[in-house]
Amino acid sequence: MIAWLWFACSMFEPPSAQTVPTAPPASAEARPAAPDAPAKVAVGAAATAGTVDIFMAAGVPSGTSSCHFSGLSQSAAACQIHRLRWDLAKNQPVDHAVEVSDQGFMPSVSPDGTRLAYAHLITAAGGRPMAQLAVTKIDGTPEATTRQTPSLPGMFSFPHWLDDQHLLASRPDQGVQCKSPRDGSCQKVERWGSIYTVDVAGTSLGKAAPAFDADFFGSMSLEDTWVNPKDRSLVAGHGRYIKTGERPACGTGPSPDCRSLVQTPYPFVFDVDQKRWWGFQLETTESKFRSPDGRGLPLAGCAHLSWSPDGGTLMCTEQSTDAIKQAGLSGRLFAFSFDAAVDRPGVLNPKTVEPLFNHKAYQDLIPISPGETCDVYYHKYAEFCGDAKHVVASIVCDCSSPQCKTAAPTKIVQAHVWLIDITDPASPRYTDLTAALEATSGQRGLRSFTATCGPKR
Repeated sequence: MIAWLWFACSMFEPPSAQTVPTAPPASAEARPAAPDAPAKVAVGAAATAGTVDIFMAAGVPSGTSSCHFSGLSQSAAACQIHRLRWDLAKNQPVDHAVEVSDQGFMPSVSPDGTRLAYAHLITAAGGRPMAQLAVTKIDGTPEATTRQTPSLPGMFSFPHWLDDQHLLASRPDQGVQCKSPRDGSCQKVERWGSIYTVDVAGTSLGKAAPAFDADFFGSMSLEDTWVNPKDRSLVAGHGRYIKTGERPACGTGPSPDCRSLVQTPYPFVFDVDQKRWWGFQLETTESKFRSPDGRGLPLAGCAHLSWSPDGGTLMCTEQSTDAIKQAGLSGRLFAFSFDAAVDRPGVLNPKTVEPLFNHKAYQDLIPISPGETCDVYYHKYAEFCGDAKHVVASIVCDCSSPQCKTAAPTKIVQAHVWLIDITDPASPRYTDLTAALEATSGQRGLRSFTATCGPKR
């Protein structure tokens, strides 16, 4: 069993001299290129060299139904999963199909490129919305006759393929509790999740089983995971953990103090074969955030990890570091290298990082009228698309806090999926895929979040 006390004592070691190779930093004068205009397509075009299939959840809001991630509720009730076949060189779509016709989101393409796993919103007993897993063949037709649905308890989300026969998926763990330092009462630990494997070899999804041995993983929590494309024993995700002791279970023996839980979403990598793990404390070296003595600014967290095509780099979304948030730069994508032969297992490895590219501000992407505002803006659920020069990401501008809703006569809630060409990181080219889908499908007012890419042809 991993010695968690040793983990707590050793995780904050002084940063090493290692500097992670990153994209060249954008100069203060550099401006990202203007977003490309959407183009219509002729449906039915065959796959050709240089194209990639992009699967994205999108839908038109109606009443309480939308396609905008705000917890797993009716916010996803309007989602369908569309496929846009995209010519990366010409930066335009060449084909479109609806792959999942009702309430599908969080798509993931199997390693062999033939099937699509996704979260499927259903209505449970009492009218409560719940997300289950589903798998369908990728054939350009709605999946009504090919869907595989599980008989699994609980709410499952963030499916990713472990291999062609197994999925990894997250399920909130409702049983994790800690002791309140104020009155000693038990309280639920928010957003504590467990990762499960699901067998998809048969005609229906098999049983869900914990992905990691309890002795190896019992005091940690992951919200979503991503398998390394070159070494499928390596699984990355962002997580929370308890510094010492066993999995939090208030009232069943020595009850952990809630202050002993680390709620910051740190990046982690797990070797599921050799039962090793690595944690990462990221520190941005951007000049605007350096201290007077030249030290970088530690990130409060970096979530929703994904691997580069060569399996050597991890990308993640920065999570509300105070100084970065105050500068209006929260929610950008950072990247750092990973090498199992170099990074030390069992500790939080220090990594100096900078943003993957020069991010656009929401004012440059989203029309803002007088009296409109948003206080949550991020590039999220991002992954490399086809190669290391393209990134697909959900970009959201939302007014969610009470202060924002009170101050703004009209709040902005826009969730679109964008393709970002980072060939020149200082001046990336943004293309609004949701707008391209509107032009192609004839639907207007789409919201969309979560997208994934098949292999580049």
